[in-house]
Amino acid sequence: MDKGRQPRVLIVNDSGAELRLMEALLQNEGYLFEAAENGPEAIEKTGKFLPDLILLDILMPGMDGFEVCRKLKESPGTRYIPVVFVTVLEDKETRIMGLECGAVDFITKPIDRIEFMMRIRNLLKIKEFEDFLKRHAEILRQEVDKQTGKLKETVEKLQKTTEDVIRMMAKMSEIRDPYTSGHQRRVAELAQAIAEEMGLDKDTVKNILMTGLIHDVGKIAVPIELLTKPGKLSDMVFSIIKTHSREGADLVKGVDLPWPVADILIQHHERLNGSGYPEGLKGGEIRIEARILAVADVVEAMSSHRPYRPALGIEKALEEIRTNRSILYDPDAVNACEKVIREGKVKLDV
Repeated sequence: MDKGRQPRVLIVNDSGAELRLMEALLQNEGYLFEAAENGPEAIEKTGKFLPDLILLDILMPGMDGFEVCRKLKESPGTRYIPVVFVTVLEDKETRIMGLECGAVDFITKPIDRIEFMMRIRNLLKIKEFEDFLKRHAEILRQEVDKQTGKLKETVEKLQKTTEDVIRMMAKMSEIRDPYTSGHQRRVAELAQAIAEEMGLDKDTVKNILMTGLIHDVGKIAVPIELLTKPGKLSDMVFSIIKTHSREGADLVKGVDLPWPVADILIQHHERLNGSGYPEGLKGGEIRIEARILAVADVVEAMSSHRPYRPALGIEKALEEIRTNRSILYDPDAVNACEKVIREGKVKLDV
């Protein structure tokens, strides 16, 4: 979405009453919108209207919403347009099928007007950030081509722009999950302090800081209702949330970064004994940056409040990494973490 351009929304629904309600809400917000009453019409209008967001009903005659979503995701011109299912279906199988098709969220009927517009605003803001990243990736590529004779100046400019992009990505992911606002920054600062205490070189320390700022960026692919779900998480919900490490790695693969950020993002939930995810890596198979982020992430998360539990406190967090030193967590990173916290070099301001 170009900055300053009115957001565009395509509504796909065969119910006249629901269609009119969504149109009225979008019109009141000042958004441009088009409507389609069936799957083929939706696919045709998507190609012409190029919406920033698609609100898609599942139960439609002929081509249902799942098939429409699959066809949109198969086309290079429309695969990156976020799709939200608006449906009366709330069962687990429907949610899983929708996520497999490529949907980013669900809105349950009957529509709650306030929740509806909050979700739409947040999703459109995320789309704006994603477009920002793509534009800047292209700008970076062009800058490299033009500035070959001024290598030092170009490197400095790329470094600054890259850091801006990473910080924008961090802000993008926090918009969706206000309950953990500041988590990525605190993890990044703690991980940086651990790396410095371990005596790692400046490039590695910088790498850890930058990656820490976006280590949970893949959660933009997880429906917000799951991230903010109160109470104990079910195995099914947790399995969906766990996809964020791979989703984050996939997101940054398209951005030319000076550090192996994608490798670290996909590994930051791996554990020394192979009990982590998504690949069950062990010991030295896990990058040192990811092992450090794992310790910082656990300590910050346990110290902070979450929708599914209250804050457990810093002492409980330190007890966790001490107990599992050399089992789950890198022993050098655990020792350094305890030291920087005990000496007050890092304060988890939660």
